[in-house]
Amino acid sequence: MKKVRAFTGKYLTVIIIVFTALGLAVPSFWNTISSHLVLDQLKGAGFVLSICMICMGTTLRGEDVKYVLSHPVNIVTGILMQYIIMPVGALLIAKLFHLDPIMTFGLIVLGAVPGGVASNVFTFMANGDVALSISTTMCTTLLSPVLTPAFVKLFAGELVQVSFLTMSLQIMEQVVIPIFIGVGLHALAKRFVEKNVDGFSVLSTVCVCLAQAMVVAGSAKAMLSLSVIKPLLAAFVHFAFGGIVAFVICNYVIKMGDKRTRALTLETAIQNSGLAATLSNNVAAEQVTKGLATAA
Repeated sequence: MKKVRAFTGKYLTVIIIVFTALGLAVPSFWNTISSHLVLDQLKGAGFVLSICMICMGTTLRGEDVKYVLSHPVNIVTGILMQYIIMPVGALLIAKLFHLDPIMTFGLIVLGAVPGGVASNVFTFMANGDVALSISTTMCTTLLSPVLTPAFVKLFAGELVQVSFLTMSLQIMEQVVIPIFIGVGLHALAKRFVEKNVDGFSVLSTVCVCLAQAMVVAGSAKAMLSLSVIKPLLAAFVHFAFGGIVAFVICNYVIKMGDKRTRALTLETAIQNSGLAATLSNNVAAEQVTKGLATAA
């Protein structure tokens, strides 16, 4: 399993691209799978994303909490960059590219969600501060039930009707509660979890890929029928904008050092697009998901 984990970590980007292509190529297959993955209000991509969050929860340890408490400036910097640079950047880039309201809403939601689990993997691959990356992901994710709907309502409330409470509860159900389930699983079955840590990591990667395929499949027809050049370019600029601004702040303003700079640069730029897509799907149905899936 260690070899499988190493392989998925090394080629994560390629694997995600493959599943994205599969979502576009055979959407009916993924939509069928999605229709059968239902737990209460969690459906399809939301369901597998919750499993991914449980896996993330099993990796959190007391050392992560200690790291947060012993490095408050680094963690707070990461949180502020995540929830200021990315949503503000999304709004500015949407205006720069003259995106329509639906595409603008999708890009803003993408900018307002916490960092993705993939940022931890890429931080490891880039020889960055993995502990800082994981701790920042944990903090931004736990804060997301409040901060994500707040920024979405602030920047996109005029585009699409947004219920702060509904979005907050959805994030709690889909992200925060599963994380605590994972933490509880680790506490109750510590030996089992630590023995199978590689398996949980691989399962998390599989869930990320499945969520990506399901999100894309749900809007495949719409994505293939519209001009994707402008929103794709806007999404790339958004990613690059977040990374460049975070790098400048960490490296030249705060002067954190190479490893911490790499960690927070990747943490800021890489978003949890699976969460953003499922949130948008519930807020504005297919039109918003079409815009977000194209951007993500």
